[in-house]
Amino acid sequence: MYNQRDTVLVLLRSTQVYASELNLDSALSQFDPTMLFYTTGSLYDELDSASVKKVCDELQRKMPLFAPLCSKLKPGAVAILLATAGAEKSAAEPLDMYLWRLAKTSGSQMMGLESVNEQMALFNEMSAEMLLAQLNDAAAQEEAFDALRSAYLREDLPALAEQSVDQMNPYRGMLEKLNDERNMKMASRIAEVAKTRTVFAAIGALHLTGPRSLLRLLQEKGFTVEPVLGGNRRQWLKR
Repeated sequence: MYNQRDTVLVLLRSTQVYASELNLDSALSQFDPTMLFYTTGSLYDELDSASVKKVCDELQRKMPLFAPLCSKLKPGAVAILLATAGAEKSAAEPLDMYLWRLAKTSGSQMMGLESVNEQMALFNEMSAEMLLAQLNDAAAQEEAFDALRSAYLREDLPALAEQSVDQMNPYRGMLEKLNDERNMKMASRIAEVAKTRTVFAAIGALHLTGPRSLLRLLQEKGFTVEPVLGGNRRQWLKR
């Protein structure tokens, strides 16, 4: 993921405003751990005992520290924990943290396009049945993720869009909430700042796909949308 074009670094270092999905300086202070838990009830109110055991056994296997809390965690919280545990660590820090730090060092004004509460509200939409479908379809999900990563590295937006639909199949209706609805908010916030200053927006690649992509929404707002081409690909971490 760090093998990127030099032109991206040039734009990053010269931008007046750097926008990430979250303000990474304040995200931790905004986060309320109670958002991860049911206020009343538990997973047992949504799934039978055998299904709860399957969910909690998987959490015990991947994130044993959280296993005792399993039945009290919301389905979306369990999904986040399992996804985090399964993430492959290929660098000392995530790419979004690296870009944030680089832009901050370059003197850009820093901003988040969403709040922690806005993102967590999305995960609250995930049902226990969706979580169970994720576990039952783990092999296919892993295969779909590999295909997504391959499409990302090829800079192939149509393939990314196609693969995202396949990966989100267990979560009917969630793709629109995770992508399209968020895109409308982010496009408005980017456009407002971009009226007077240059903006470098670092967002997930799936936000650039589909009929309600950020690219289309910004174009509808009067912006000229062109790909940034040229420049050599380099391993940024060696620079």
